Formats: sequence, structure tokens, C-alpha cells
Amino acid sequence: MPNEPWYVLVGGQQYGPYPLAAIEQFVAEGRVTPQSMLRQGETGDWAPAGKVLDFSHAPASAGGYPPGGFPPAGPIGYAPPPRSSRGTWIILAVVGGVCLLLLVICLGLPMLWFVSGSAPRPAPAFPKVEVEELRQDAERQTQKAIKDFENKRMEVEAKERKEIEAKARSPFDDPALKPSITKTPAKAEPEPRSP
Repeated sequence: MPNEPWYVLVGGQQYGPYPLAAIEQFVAEGRVTPQSMLRQGETGDWAPAGKVLDFSHAPASAGGYPPGGFPPAGPIGYAPPPRSSRGTWIILAVVGGVCLLLLVICLGLPMLWFVSGSAPRPAPAFPKVEVEELRQDAERQTQKAIKDFENKRMEVEAKERKEIEAKARSPFDDPALKPSITKTPAKAEPEPRSP
């Protein structure tokens, strides 16, 4: 009878009953191999799955599962429960939360700085006119300082020159201290007489 449930014998342990669709899925997953023992119905004989089922679409490396690798038996029409996607949803939720947190940080901090006024602002650029005026003023001040320095140096040198000249003079160079010497005409010497 085609609607009878199927049973699988693995390692002396009987699993089932399963509908034919579940057995075909086990074949596709590699849980049932051509050497696995199957029985249809409660009273059927055990036969190798390779003689009962079509394995042309089965995976090449199907090696079967150890005992306990089958889901628990269910009523006729039973299909194995779908794999739980709970773990996938948890991972997606964590990744999404991290992405959202990064987005808030990347967009929120600049907005917070902008609103609070504590965002770093660029230094104001001086207009070119002001910069040129500042440069000219600095040049004028530099020229004035150089001129003042030269004048001061010349004053100091003149003062030092006067002091040196004053020390080098003899007391007789001073007109007030010069003795008054009157020149007397030189006496003419008598001519020598001849004998």
C-alpha cells in the first residue's frame, strides 16, 4: 500500500513511522544510503533502501548518519520540522544593533557638537588687505628700529672718540694751561774775524 508509513533501521534501532516524502528527504540529505534497511508498514519485511528507493538524485558522498540521527517519529504526513532560524535572527539582531549604534555615533556626535556650539570651528581668515597692512607696518617698525640703533651707535662712537682724544692730549695742548712763552729774536752771532 502506497500510503503506509516507512521505518528505518539504523544500528539495531528502529526509527519511524515516516511518510515517503520524509524518507526521500533523508535520502537527499544522506541520512539514508542504499545500504540502509527500510520497511514499509508495520508488518513489511526489511529491505536495503537501494532496492526499494531511487538513489539517482542522492548525494555522492552520502555516508549515512549514526544511530539517533533521525527525528522522532510522527504521524503519517509528518514532515521533519524546519531548521530553527532563531540563531540567525539573534545574529542579525546583534549585527543590526551594532550598525545602528555606529550610525547614531557617527551622525549624532557631530550634530551634538553643532547644537551645543562646542564643535571645533576653523580659524577666521584675515582679509588680504589687513595682512598687507600688517606686513607694511612691521616693515616700517623694523626700519625705524634700525635707524634708531644706528643713531645711538653713532652717538656712542662720537662720545668715545671725544674721551679718547681728551686722554691723548697733553696738558700743554690746553690753551688755558699753556705757559706763555714769548719768542725773543735770536741774537746774531758775531762774525769771525780774520787774522
